[in-house]
Amino acid sequence: MTTMKDVALRAGVSTATVSRVISGTAGVTEDVKQRVEAAIGATGYRPNRLARGLRRQSSMVWGLLISDIRNPFFTDTVRAVEDVAHAYGYSLVLCNSDEDLDKERHYIDVLTAERVAGLLLTPEHEDRTSVAAAVEAGVPVVAVDRRLRTSTVDTVLVDNQHGARQATRHLAEQGARRIAVLLGDERVTPHRERLKGYESALKSAGLPVDEELILRAGTHSAGAAESLRAAMLGTDPPDALFISNNQLTSRALPVLDGLGVRVPDDLLVACFDDLPLAPFVGGGLTVVEQPTYDLGRRAAELLIDQLEATAGIAREVLMAPQLIVRGSSRRARSARDRASGASPDRAAP
Repeated sequence: MTTMKDVALRAGVSTATVSRVISGTAGVTEDVKQRVEAAIGATGYRPNRLARGLRRQSSMVWGLLISDIRNPFFTDTVRAVEDVAHAYGYSLVLCNSDEDLDKERHYIDVLTAERVAGLLLTPEHEDRTSVAAAVEAGVPVVAVDRRLRTSTVDTVLVDNQHGARQATRHLAEQGARRIAVLLGDERVTPHRERLKGYESALKSAGLPVDEELILRAGTHSAGAAESLRAAMLGTDPPDALFISNNQLTSRALPVLDGLGVRVPDDLLVACFDDLPLAPFVGGGLTVVEQPTYDLGRRAAELLIDQLEATAGIAREVLMAPQLIVRGSSRRARSARDRASGASPDRAAP
């Protein structure tokens, strides 16, 4: 079996230098790095991560704890984490907290007791979480999509304020003056940041922030239907609606249809999160597309950095979403556009 010593002899360097190249440690010139990488390729050497795990008294398993397995947002994110884990010789255990703090605590305790090599999670709450127990046990942790204020860990986020600003600004540019937001649970980072982006865009457009137009669905998306119905049946209904995630969108569209609200003729609509069916709903839903696969990939890479001992202070990575403009947010389309099936517009970052 090929060893690190074989790679070192072929590259003409020490085994310590080979180790630094493999782990990505600084202090290796580009020429030496290329020679070592060529030697690894020629010899077929693979690092013995099982032995490394034994030295750390950990398994070759990662734990991935997500907040809601039904949410399509996690499909590509989980896939990306699994792809990176597999490439580095790790297996993945997927757990679902259902936005329940006790359930989250249970899974963190189980994963820590099973000595997982690392933990990635979307925390149920920024402050009330038991992830500190995993950190204190020496388990490398990465927070995904939400911040943790109780522990200093690597974090990967989407720029939610920017995405919400783009969508709200677009609705204002289409002539909307009473833009409502259908908002999810403000205890977690994404919805709170999206509210900030929405309010910022209104102020930039010279529009007031009207509390009556902030439709809070609460902790469960079922509350979205009641909030939206009340707003649309009010004496001064909104002329545009920004929806803060895909699950709320799936609640909102049937309500609008049941009330006979025509999109976009009566109400312009834009939502955060793309959906597989979004291009095919009416004239297509305008969405803020999140880089969900890249989000999971980057989170997994941060975990690898911790496992390879190349990470320093805790890092926060912010990833840019992109506005995709479709028919639901356009006041009117020309006959020529309708006939040609004009493609959606992607807004500049």
